[in-house]
Amino acid sequence: MKFFKTIREDIETVFKKDPAARGVIEVLTCYPGLHAVWMHRIAHYLWIRGWLFCARFLSHMNRFLTGIEIHPGARIGRRFFIDHGSGVVIGETSEMGDDVHLYQGVVLGGVTLQKRKRHPTVGNHVMIGAGTIVLGPIMIGDGARIGAASLVIHDVPAEAIAVGVPARLGLGFSGKEIQEMTDSKLPDPIAEAFKFLGRQIQTLEKRMAEIEQHQGIKVELDQYAEEKRQEIMVSPWGQVSKRFSDCLKEPMNRKAIALLSGGLDSTLAVRLMIDQGIGVTAVHFTSVFCNCTQRKAGCRLQARKIAEELDVAIHVIHKGMDYIRMVERPPHGHGSGMNPCIDCRIYMLRKVKELLPQMGASFVITGEVLGQRPMSQHRNTLRLIERESELEGLILRPLSAQHFSPTLAEEEGIVDRQRLLDISGRSRKVQMDLARHFDIRDYPCPAGGCLLTDKEIAARLRDLFAYVQGYDMADLQLLKIGRHFRLNHALKVIVGRNREDNEKIRMFAKPGSIIFMPSGFRGPTAVIRGTTDEDSDMVIGGIIARYSQDRPPRYAIQRQTINGEDRKFFVTERFPVEHLKNFLIGSKKIILEKVEG
Repeated sequence: MKFFKTIREDIETVFKKDPAARGVIEVLTCYPGLHAVWMHRIAHYLWIRGWLFCARFLSHMNRFLTGIEIHPGARIGRRFFIDHGSGVVIGETSEMGDDVHLYQGVVLGGVTLQKRKRHPTVGNHVMIGAGTIVLGPIMIGDGARIGAASLVIHDVPAEAIAVGVPARLGLGFSGKEIQEMTDSKLPDPIAEAFKFLGRQIQTLEKRMAEIEQHQGIKVELDQYAEEKRQEIMVSPWGQVSKRFSDCLKEPMNRKAIALLSGGLDSTLAVRLMIDQGIGVTAVHFTSVFCNCTQRKAGCRLQARKIAEELDVAIHVIHKGMDYIRMVERPPHGHGSGMNPCIDCRIYMLRKVKELLPQMGASFVITGEVLGQRPMSQHRNTLRLIERESELEGLILRPLSAQHFSPTLAEEEGIVDRQRLLDISGRSRKVQMDLARHFDIRDYPCPAGGCLLTDKEIAARLRDLFAYVQGYDMADLQLLKIGRHFRLNHALKVIVGRNREDNEKIRMFAKPGSIIFMPSGFRGPTAVIRGTTDEDSDMVIGGIIARYSQDRPPRYAIQRQTINGEDRKFFVTERFPVEHLKNFLIGSKKIILEKVEG
């Protein structure tokens, strides 16, 4: 029974750790990493019972068949997974705990010829990236992650990250943050050290300049040092220190740009900065996918209201088609729906960076809270966002500042760090207590309102990206309206749910669009995207009849081309409801809803 339980666990592990796995038959036949593990378990069984030659021969056959070499003496734990696997070598005295994940090309090797413990010991829940070499009887602690192509020759503590040749440690991450990291997001300890040294040098140079000015000391400019500084700034390594060159063009001042969503967190962040005498200009971003409608006193109106109450100027930016193209193919992927949370944040911060010199501001304020949102507010993700928006050291998060290194504004005494907060996690109790303290009562969108997280909208958007070339804002607005049916690859139908939807369908219809409307009975309006023929016209008419509140002997359907021909046809049968679900995009809800007229 234990044997079969282990096999079942190994198969389940493949599905958990490889999103490409689609079925049990595929896993059983097409995963050499799984085959290698199973053959090793048999070889190890023979080895520990003294059948040494049989064990070594089976290990040799394992290598021949899978490209993975595991000495039969190596000890591996449960749910061990080798991804891709080719070139993996695991030495005789290697030991591995449970839930270890290796990628192709990993070597767990020895550094001595003596017959003793000479290979690594790997703890539980460890990930070792592709091409990594781990040498000697060292210990890799539980929950550690080793970046791809690293050379590890020293112990790695639990819950740590090791990157580079030789590998150096990146510490200060929670276990959950470490498990969610990918190789592309692992920190660079060397770059972090350079950034720290650069920050300290800039601070010392400023202090020395102040002393020299006070003492009346004149110092000639070191032309060579200045040339080297400029050379470094334009080199790839200069990207590490780019924020310093940007900041030092003008001295830091007490003006900042705040991202103001209209929610509670951003409101509190602005209020805390105002209390420190910072001159704040608010920037609010809107998009076609904002879920806070005017009926709900939504995002834009709420942001303007908050800005007015706090007596700060507000600048509204609409996310245009450049944003939509990013949503289609975000470099850092989507969340649960079509929400590109990380790239959306980078997009907004890059826009804000362009505004800094225009508005005479020195840094940026956000309402982000460490660990509050699952995709975009973990420590490593926030660092990534800062780096790719080229605002390292310039983003101040007043609600969670105590969890991060001081920003330039804090270092230069512009902001009093002692008055900043240490909120983290998903609970909002502290924010709500602060809201009562500041007498902030109306915050209708405290957790944000992005339709891209809605599974129905996400499915419609994927359909749009897949089938519609040259889509525009009208197409995007229609995603939020009515019921959407994909009849074939060349034809989509949008059917109104109520009178408001019907009016919006007519409003967003473009010249050349074809609209279908009930004539002489109550029913929904429909608009199509694509091409129709007589058969598909009858299907569309049948769908309109299906959602009608009336039961005439036959249904008259008006087919109107905007700025074109207008004709009428009749249908006698309502489209079968059991067939509708086969064409409905992005929803499994009951579709026998009545329209209001």
